[in-house]
Amino acid sequence: MSYGIENNEFRWLFAPLYVSQPLQQQSKLAEVLLIEDTNDLEVIIPLGLKLIAGVKAIVVHPSQNWLDMVRTQMPAVILIDIVEGGEDILRSLKNDPKAQHIPVVYTVDRDWPQDRRPITQLGATTVISRPFDIVFLVKSITQLMGSQIQYNTDSIAGHLTNVLFSS
Repeated sequence: MSYGIENNEFRWLFAPLYVSQPLQQQSKLAEVLLIEDTNDLEVIIPLGLKLIAGVKAIVVHPSQNWLDMVRTQMPAVILIDIVEGGEDILRSLKNDPKAQHIPVVYTVDRDWPQDRRPITQLGATTVISRPFDIVFLVKSITQLMGSQIQYNTDSIAGHLTNVLFSS
């Protein structure tokens, strides 16, 4: 069973957050392309980006045609958070003339130099180890976007609590 953003079975839980105005008023939402293979994180990461920084995320699975999505959407940042095959995706991105300039945030399982070094050598701009703090992840992504975003970290817990436990 999938609980993706586009799946209506899970979306009801966060419906008030999707229909409300962004907490951070901006004239244009910047886009992050998230290549994700974990059902829960394909909801949590975009939600964190939107709530904390007002940034829109597009989610694509590694099995989908992610390179065409990169070429058509031309996101400001790409986040690769997949268990297997991430290095091949990163290599393809950095070898593609249309995508090679886009900053890439890449997540790894351990914070060891032998895990981080090959990823940076392949061209990742930022490497973050799992498990990650969502606020740290969002700030790392938005720094690469060059935006002067005011982060809204104070009310995240309140918003999530209201959505999850309101009667």
